[in-house]
Amino acid sequence: MKQYKSIDLAKFVCAILIIILHTAPFASYSRILTIGFRDIITPIAVPFFFVASGFIAFKKIGGKSGEEQTQYVMKHLRRILTMYLIWSAVYFVFVVIKWTRLDDFSIWNILEYVKDFFFEGSYSTIWFLPALLVATLLVWLLRKKLSYKSIFIIACLVYIFTLGGSSYYGLACKIPVVKDVYNVYYSFFDSIKNGVCFGLIFVCMGAMLAEKEAVIVQKGATWKTIVLCIISALLLAVEEVALGVLNWNTKGVDTVVMLVPFSWFFFVFLLKWEIKGQDKLFLTLRKYSLLLFLCQRIPLSIIDMFMSGSVIATNSLLYFITVLGSTMLIAFLIIHASNKVKWLKYLY
Repeated sequence: MKQYKSIDLAKFVCAILIIILHTAPFASYSRILTIGFRDIITPIAVPFFFVASGFIAFKKIGGKSGEEQTQYVMKHLRRILTMYLIWSAVYFVFVVIKWTRLDDFSIWNILEYVKDFFFEGSYSTIWFLPALLVATLLVWLLRKKLSYKSIFIIACLVYIFTLGGSSYYGLACKIPVVKDVYNVYYSFFDSIKNGVCFGLIFVCMGAMLAEKEAVIVQKGATWKTIVLCIISALLLAVEEVALGVLNWNTKGVDTVVMLVPFSWFFFVFLLKWEIKGQDKLFLTLRKYSLLLFLCQRIPLSIIDMFMSGSVIATNSLLYFITVLGSTMLIAFLIIHASNKVKWLKYLY
């Protein structure tokens, strides 16, 4: 299969953006920069991972026959599930530490963890893995009966529900019946970040782009795509600022309308952008991107649990540098150790 170097590079950048989102490196110095990165730039990162994952998966699916497709999808989903189980085991150490620090620990804490494990993710950040698994499975199953256009329409309707339960929650809940619907939802779920509400639309976009890649690459000049990227990015910024001013986003989940067109046009630009360079370099960036995404919670949790009053935790830039450096080191060790310990490859 063709190596998409531009996508590998973008995934690596987006992985760093996610670390920036979780560390707010400019919080100690500039409120404007902090808001700019947190509310405008970093929200593009996770949707991009969904689109990219959907694109690569369905690009491989598209070149296979019916039975081969089923075998590949099952293998692909098993790999995601295995990755999720291993990372859940890694982070379970921190879950246990949190339990030991609770004054009122009970069986309900364990039951809540079990619920989160199956429906929302066993630990912060790695919720991406079960969400990706569910979204990929849904798109594949729906594709057996429906066109991608129909699936996308369904995904858009679901995304409207997601918007009402996240960034537009303050507005949606002014409607009594709608408020009751979300109250029922949040009586069981803690977040709207899952494979159905969040992942479905972006994985579907990736699958659509995989099917239409040849036409997309040939159709339209690259500069037109860049202009559309810029316009959608500006509208995304305006929407995020407006939501901040109106204070409708009371659920702390970055799902906004303009993420959808921006994610599409940005990915189209990447498909048109051919980067020259060593294949090995971009393959390495691909490995690091997913590991940076998934293992950043190790240093984040250690600092949060054991170093909360230290200079590292209180200086935002030092906090970011420490987390990024530690995450890069962990990723480096995993990649190099996996050459001898093969099962470590399931971590990425």
